[in-house]
Amino acid sequence: MKNYYDLLGLTQNNSTDEIKKDLELLENDWNERRKSDPEQGVKMLSYIDEAKGIFSSEKSRKEYDDKLGGSPDPSIKRKAEYLEKMDMAESILNESNPDVSLAEGYLDRAEQLLDGEDARLYYLKSVACYKNKQYDEALRLINKAIPLEDDYRYYAQKGLIEYFDPNNTETSMDVVLSAMEKARNGAKADSNMQEYGIYTGFIAGVLYFEYNDREKEAVEYANEAIENGDAWGNGKKVLDAIEVKKKEKQEEVERRNQAKIKEEEEAERKRKQDEEQKQQWMKQQDEEINRRIEAEKQAVLDNEKRKDKERKEELERAERQSQYEQRQKWLKRVGDYYNLSRFWLICLLVPVVNIFSIGAFNYAYIVMNEMYKTNQLGLLREFVREDHLLKFKKKRRWNVIFNIYAFLITFFWISVSLEGNPSSVITAILPLLPFVIGIVLGIRDAKTKL
Repeated sequence: MKNYYDLLGLTQNNSTDEIKKDLELLENDWNERRKSDPEQGVKMLSYIDEAKGIFSSEKSRKEYDDKLGGSPDPSIKRKAEYLEKMDMAESILNESNPDVSLAEGYLDRAEQLLDGEDARLYYLKSVACYKNKQYDEALRLINKAIPLEDDYRYYAQKGLIEYFDPNNTETSMDVVLSAMEKARNGAKADSNMQEYGIYTGFIAGVLYFEYNDREKEAVEYANEAIENGDAWGNGKKVLDAIEVKKKEKQEEVERRNQAKIKEEEEAERKRKQDEEQKQQWMKQQDEEINRRIEAEKQAVLDNEKRKDKERKEELERAERQSQYEQRQKWLKRVGDYYNLSRFWLICLLVPVVNIFSIGAFNYAYIVMNEMYKTNQLGLLREFVREDHLLKFKKKRRWNVIFNIYAFLITFFWISVSLEGNPSSVITAILPLLPFVIGIVLGIRDAKTKL
């Protein structure tokens, strides 16, 4: 016959109603745990269903208890139930994803069954508080457990709490190492090498990650932890971190070397650039100096050319002025000679002009007089035959007039010549006046005789 008290961890001294509540808690628990362990979950749930039928009423329970052989001693039953609750709670807390509230329910029930104090109870309750991140309460409970029983697991729990409590800023890593060393030594003494490897790996992690100068010790602890299983993987983490650190250091060295090489290359490039800029600047300065020198030379040459040009122009002006003055002197002298020679020429021409004027008058007078009387052919024949040119003696009065006129013309020509304007219109017209006067008088006398 199945003992459901033992199979399900039920307390035989509890009332039927209390057992029903425990069965509901167990059913909820195994519904969750069946996901991780389906076979065991199905088995335990079948036990729970069978137990529900037995403990559904007081009558069916009494019949079941009678078949089991009656009720055991209450104190023994109480002790057995306490241990059962403790084992259930510890089993739950050791899971990777424990139901802490369920474990705390078992522990609260176990505490109700306990007469006095138990280090294991304080330890498990401390673990539950630690998993709920209630570090202060967890530390208080584990400190109550250690004086009651010198168990290495309690020291390990104390070290974990001291290390992971974010509010406990006053605790030094030496306290953590001391607690974990006691746990490590206790596990070794108890021949629990798995726990020994776990604590050794934890110590290796503390030495490496919390201290700057204990890397060598951390490596030793890490290797020892790996040799003993390293269940939490802290030893491997330390070695991996050291390897990463070495790699990072190597990369840092390479990076610094690369940076140094780049700096040297950059410095060399900058030096060359500065040198090129300096050479270019010096070249520009030389070009500027040469340009200024050439400009100054060109300015000097231009100035000399300008001065030479000015001197040449000045000489040309002086030469032209001299030539002009000489020409003016020559022209003046020539003009004086010309005027003088013209004056004498005119003076010599006065008689000729006089004769011309008289002849022109007589000729015009006779021609017009006769033309008016006769036809033109007769006039010409008569003029040629009778020599009318000699008849000017009859015109003595006009001869005197034209002598005076010739003198006036001569005087006028002399005055005009002295003024330097021999081409005057009046000078050309005046000699024609006697001819015009002869024509007019010839026509007048012809009309009178007719």
